[in-house]
Amino acid sequence: VLWAFLDPAAKELSHAELDLRGRRLDGPGSFHQSFAGIGYTGQDGAPSYASIVDVPKPGCWRLTLTTGELTATVDVRAVPG
Repeated sequence: VLWAFLDPAAKELSHAELDLRGRRLDGPGSFHQSFAGIGYTGQDGAPSYASIVDVPKPGCWRLTLTTGELTATVDVRAVPG
């Protein structure tokens, strides 16, 4: 997953690392991962982070992403692979 914070103010509010915390919404479970920032052509300085999110179990998860003063959340459904 490519996570990008596109608001122009995000450049000043981010850090070099993205912290991802997952909390299961339909049962017990949580996990934590961290990812380093990346740069790429066309990025225009937007704080960006490439990740392979390793969800520990199928189910409904809330992912909370934090870097510096920036926070975002997304709810996902993980299915068996």
